[in-house]
Amino acid sequence: MNREQCAQVLAKIQLGDNRQVDQLVLDEWFHTIGHLSFQDSIEAVREHRLTRPGVWIEPGHVAAGVKAIGNDRVSRQPLEAPDNAAPKPANWDAMVAAWNDPVEFAREKAIYSQQLVDEGLPPLYERGWASERGV
Repeated sequence: MNREQCAQVLAKIQLGDNRQVDQLVLDEWFHTIGHLSFQDSIEAVREHRLTRPGVWIEPGHVAAGVKAIGNDRVSRQPLEAPDNAAPKPANWDAMVAAWNDPVEFAREKAIYSQQLVDEGLPPLYERGWASERGV
């Protein structure tokens, strides 16, 4: 947010608790929360008032509120498969069973890599998921 927007956040806060806001206060708040989203900061002030009545709001409360808003936003977004997504290994159960045996696991991994090639996809070592030597 810019300084004017930070001043608007402070004005909203001032309306709720009658604090004195001057240029020094604005400078300090801008230095502390100026990197945050304006809209999310306004929402964080509102949420703080609704969930923590009577608690004097500080810059850290706004920052924590903005972080919570962002986390909530991310958690509501559907997960998308990565660009290099691959099908589940046909030998999944065998791979799981071989997890603690490096030789057997390497064999199962090679089988899966061949499955990918057979399906026209890059093998494991070209995907950056695992080296040719191991996991």
